[in-house]
Amino acid sequence: MKGSRIMVIGGNRYRRNGEGVSSKVRWRCTSHAKYGCKAVVHTINDEIVYFWDYHTTNVVAVYDYSKRGSKVLVLNGIKFRSNGISGSKVRWRCATHERWACKSIVHTIDDVIVRYIDKHTFDILEHNL
Repeated sequence: MKGSRIMVIGGNRYRRNGEGVSSKVRWRCTSHAKYGCKAVVHTINDEIVYFWDYHTTNVVAVYDYSKRGSKVLVLNGIKFRSNGISGSKVRWRCATHERWACKSIVHTIDDVIVRYIDKHTFDILEHNL
């Protein structure tokens, strides 16, 4: 048998990313790796014990408009403003808490989210209450 073992779940491919103690194996999404996909699977003795199916791609962006008419990206109730455009790629920065230098960013290509860095400098649970 040639090559590395892969796992396929829901049409997404995962590759071995490391082994832990007691036969635990970590698998990372390779279907969307170039977009920084964070989906992960953990197995112990070939049995899935943890599955985080949050792919950072193929998520359609939802838009709104600001009071002044600018296009705003809304993700999980948090607003992002455009921070640069290059062809069909748009970079977005957190606008909801911009004054606190929020580090959360989103990249879209043709209105599809291809990268999401969820590093908010505020408590997102309190925000959504």
